[in-house]
Amino acid sequence: MWDDDGSVRSFASPEGSAIKGLAFVDHDHIAVVDRAGVLRIWDVVSGKALVLADGGSVFRDVAVSPDGAWLATAGDDRLATLWDLKTLDPIVLRGHRDAVLHVEFSADGHLVSGGKEGDVRVWPVPGQRARWPLTSVPRGVAVHGNALALVDEAGRVSRGDLATGKLQVVADEVDGHLVSWCPDGSCFITSLREGEVQVRSPAGQLVRAVAVDGRPIALAVTADSRQFAVLTNSDKLVIAGIAPGEPQVFDEPGERANALAFAGAEVVTGHRDGRVLRMRDGHFDELTRFPGEAQRVIVEGDRLAAAGSDRALRWHLGATWQVTGETHHAGPILALALSAKRMASGGRDGLIQVIGDEGSSHTLSGHSGAVTALALTGDSLVSGGRDRTVRLWNLALSDDQDPVVIELFEGPIVSLTLASSTVGGAPDRVMVLADERALTAWPVAIPRDEASVRQWLARLVVARTPLLPMASD
Repeated sequence: MWDDDGSVRSFASPEGSAIKGLAFVDHDHIAVVDRAGVLRIWDVVSGKALVLADGGSVFRDVAVSPDGAWLATAGDDRLATLWDLKTLDPIVLRGHRDAVLHVEFSADGHLVSGGKEGDVRVWPVPGQRARWPLTSVPRGVAVHGNALALVDEAGRVSRGDLATGKLQVVADEVDGHLVSWCPDGSCFITSLREGEVQVRSPAGQLVRAVAVDGRPIALAVTADSRQFAVLTNSDKLVIAGIAPGEPQVFDEPGERANALAFAGAEVVTGHRDGRVLRMRDGHFDELTRFPGEAQRVIVEGDRLAAAGSDRALRWHLGATWQVTGETHHAGPILALALSAKRMASGGRDGLIQVIGDEGSSHTLSGHSGAVTALALTGDSLVSGGRDRTVRLWNLALSDDQDPVVIELFEGPIVSLTLASSTVGGAPDRVMVLADERALTAWPVAIPRDEASVRQWLARLVVARTPLLPMASD
């Protein structure tokens, strides 16, 4: 390395292997990859090196993002890998069919990779605070815009800001397990295992507590943010106002309900005996009956979806509620998502079935285990599974597409929650809750068509920029 005064400093890998790529992390640090499969970050002042990977596949290239937050490597193992320079966590990106030869970041931070098979791929890159380590496994997470509410196994309630990455405990020893934001963002609601539902201000202060008979097992809030409903394991349905007032309590008909949603002012419940019921003016009417359990019920605008053991139905909520489509699986349905245009279901069979309002349908495969979580926004579908991966699909493409595959998680994916980087903005990222002590965010936008790829390539960083500060605490 040549200094400004013309002096030369050299650094040699102990293995003596050929160097395949290098990039400045900042003024004093250089990332180097070699043919022996070693990734090092050299401190050019002390001459010491931090080894991030050792003895794996041959590395072909390395790059650092313009903001200094991310490092990317390319390897003969067909993988492009992102490294968070704050936490040093690797994120594996699968999709190339042969060795990855080159990686580079665009001016706005997207990662572009080139493979030996001739493919150029554009990958969305998380913001700098994409992954938050936690001291306890989270039980539930809810998002409103960029405001986060979380309950964990340690009995804490926390409030977070996705823009700053800050997470603060607002209540302790409450043993919460369900959490939901009011749609207008005026409050969020948590439920306690010992039989209490708490309404909290946006900052997390307790506003109201409602005692219920039994442990809450499902929670829903009306679209106008005026009421909430809770199902309990004592076969009770409790409806209460956000403002103080006496709650209404109803006995559930038949076998215990385990799914709940508001459709306007009406309540829809799914039951263990397979029935989906609609409650109006205190009376329950049967919408349908599935074989096995009715496991999931969700509402999005004027659409309702419910899933049974191997079939999911979608209704249009007009003057009369009409079934407008269905999906089928070879086994139990474990995940369900609904948007204004589509319904998606994921099953233990590892498949994702998608239907659209215009009659289109997709069958997507790729997960090596059960699909346990789904999220829909626009033409983007996000899926998570027991194989510990999250996959980003573009529904404007064909069924045989190669999705973006994210391997980062220590446990199966539990839930996926859409979020926005701006208050009132459209969803542009997804919060991933897995069976681990961490919470992760990832963009859902995937530029994949040829024109988009050309645009990203035109904006590539031609000269990698040194002198950027390394992400630090």
